[in-house]
Amino acid sequence: MRNSLAKSLHRRALTASSIHGTGYEEVLLYSLLASMKKPVTEKASLEDVLFAINHFSTSVDQRFEGMDQRFNKIDQRFEKIDVELFSIRTHMATKQDILDVRSDLEHIKDETIRSIDGFGVLCQKFDMELLALRSRFMRMEDFMRKVAERLSMQGEIV
Repeated sequence: MRNSLAKSLHRRALTASSIHGTGYEEVLLYSLLASMKKPVTEKASLEDVLFAINHFSTSVDQRFEGMDQRFNKIDQRFEKIDVELFSIRTHMATKQDILDVRSDLEHIKDETIRSIDGFGVLCQKFDMELLALRSRFMRMEDFMRKVAERLSMQGEIV
């Protein structure tokens, strides 16, 4: 009942201020008194006004304290983010670092390719020498067979 009375008084105060040209202070006083859930009389005493202002200031203080707590939590989150960003920045590679590593890798790649090419050339030389030795060995083996046939030695040379 009091809530509906307070709302109707608040509406009446707003309507009165727009129609009769009463000041904003009176509208604020009526709305403060209506928010106290206390019956409002037409003429408010100084005690009622001070009580309403005290109630209003207390509720505003509580709301500001709640906002301060929220801002403190937000500040803590920003500090955590700042620490994380600092950590990331200290461990992060710059574009120049990446370009340096890339040029080093290209240099290593070129050296590796040259080494592999040299190894390939060495393998080709080895294959040629092996073919030459095999050919020489086969000629020596043929020669030994012929010598063994002439000397009549059989089966000892394979």
